[in-house]
Amino acid sequence: MAKYCPPGVICIENMTLVVVFILILVVGYVIYILVNKQDKLSKINQHSIGLKYIKIALAINDEDYKEEFEVWNKYFENVINKDKAEVNGFFWAVQEIKLIENSAVLFGSNEVTPTLDNNVKIEPSADTQKEQSVEETIVESTKSNRRRFL
Repeated sequence: MAKYCPPGVICIENMTLVVVFILILVVGYVIYILVNKQDKLSKINQHSIGLKYIKIALAINDEDYKEEFEVWNKYFENVINKDKAEVNGFFWAVQEIKLIENSAVLFGSNEVTPTLDNNVKIEPSADTQKEQSVEETIVESTKSNRRRFL
């Protein structure tokens, strides 16, 4: 017996759902293969991150705004695109973030973010290849990370 669909209602049969599901899987697999192939060929050399700002401060290049001007003086030397900050007269100093996710992309959205070459093999100098105990390595790593975020 044929299935009856009232006018104005879209009827989807079980077989149609199966076909749509299979098509979605095939398209997803093809995209996965293409991205994986480009990654192996080192065409993907930029990355995007999802983050949440934990601590930020407004920096203004105007002595009338005392707190914001102090932030300007404190962080301006670390700004990558100083010319834009000077033209605008302000920037946001991001002091702490929470990293949520990261992913490989073909084209990054921030023009001042550098592109890193994944194929460069650099051998560290001999003075960095000394033997250390696990405790010494952990202590040095902790000190290094603390300095980066302070």
